[in-house]
Amino acid sequence: MSCADEAERAGEVPVALHTHVEVELVDESGDTERLAFDLVADAQADFARGLLAIGAPLARAILGHKVGDEVSYRAGDIVRVRIVRVSPVAAAPPGDTAAQREAIIKQAVARAEPETLDMPEVVFPLAVCLHSMGDHARAEPLLVRALASDLTPEMRASALIRLGEICAKGGRGREADQHYERALSIPGIDPTVRRELERRRQSR
Repeated sequence: MSCADEAERAGEVPVALHTHVEVELVDESGDTERLAFDLVADAQADFARGLLAIGAPLARAILGHKVGDEVSYRAGDIVRVRIVRVSPVAAAPPGDTAAQREAIIKQAVARAEPETLDMPEVVFPLAVCLHSMGDHARAEPLLVRALASDLTPEMRASALIRLGEICAKGGRGREADQHYERALSIPGIDPTVRRELERRRQSR
């Protein structure tokens, strides 16, 4: 057994970048909801896929804490968070991954026929990649274009959440709220995603 495994079993791994964390969100009545995510750099965050930004309020609240710790955390009816499990995950691969993804995107766009840029299976992945790289200026119009096409409910929710994040970071709070509200109106949205969206609206 490795040292990392032993540390995890002993509950000694602190919450940090590139850790997988499981928590219980405790509300005012004492009810709990289990939530699991990986802590990643802000540019890699995608809450819909279980990737929480290290700069997010929840991440900042639990950073450095270990299994068994309870931390005060206010978000809607949530009053505290209990850390259930922390385990290390593989860090981002070495090398200039942002440059590699940029090159891939440029090749994809250069090879694409103009009409394919209206196809969700082309536009949406490009938009997601650009957003993950932090290139919001190019991601935003592609996300808008993708939303005008026939996306699946999961893809539509992800696109709206990303647009909300872009607007919020750009100081366009009203637009961000509108995107979050549209995402919340999609039937069957994951409960944890719904709670996070509601928290974002309430924290504004």
